[in-house]
Amino acid sequence: MIKNQVYILILFMFWLIASSWFYVSEIKAVYPDSYTISKKQYPVFFKYGDSKVQLGDDFISFKDFTLQKLTPNNRLLITGNYTLEENNNTSHPNLGTARAENASILFADIDKSHIIINAELRDSSYNQDFIEARWLNTVNFRVLINDRFLKENAYGASLYLEEGINNPKIQAYLKYIAIENFDCQFNLMETVNPAIDSVSLNSISVKDQLILNGISTPQITVLPTQIDSTQNSYLEIFIIKPQSNEY
Repeated sequence: MIKNQVYILILFMFWLIASSWFYVSEIKAVYPDSYTISKKQYPVFFKYGDSKVQLGDDFISFKDFTLQKLTPNNRLLITGNYTLEENNNTSHPNLGTARAENASILFADIDKSHIIINAELRDSSYNQDFIEARWLNTVNFRVLINDRFLKENAYGASLYLEEGINNPKIQAYLKYIAIENFDCQFNLMETVNPAIDSVSLNSISVKDQLILNGISTPQITVLPTQIDSTQNSYLEIFIIKPQSNEY
């Protein structure tokens, strides 16, 4: 009798271990951990409160695609996101800058003068999403055009409109910023060389185009025209993101 009970107990323990292993394996297959999800989803990602860069499965193809878009004059903008709730243990002023700097090392074959480091403070909603995900693509990469008509930077661009506003690159840029920054403020400031342009209406033309692209009139401010006789006339667009009232 006792021997039968021992056999039953052994069989029960074996069944319990086997079923537990099967259950855990199946659950992991259906609900993989957040690190595995991020590795498959993002080319580059970071852990909450950390600046160590993690490489996703598609990083190599992402890097190759990015390098293809980088002409000798274009530049790469790397923006690191961060929140004030995260503990910054780096020597950088914030985790956004630290993350962007670490991500830039992945592009060591690009001249450092062609890489622009930027940081963006995010709100508590972003922070909560980051906590729940544990791993997130907190760094954004964007190739900035830098040619004779358009010179992009981290906060907007300088437009050289000697051929007018209908230049395809100018039109594409104005459409892009209207879509990507629909809730932002746009400040326009024109610099005129009086020897070349006695009067310029480029600010008005750009403002009208932004309105056509969906930006409301109160979001656009035309600043006083600057006079500079040392260079060609150009127009600067400053994109000002809305500030969170939480901090």
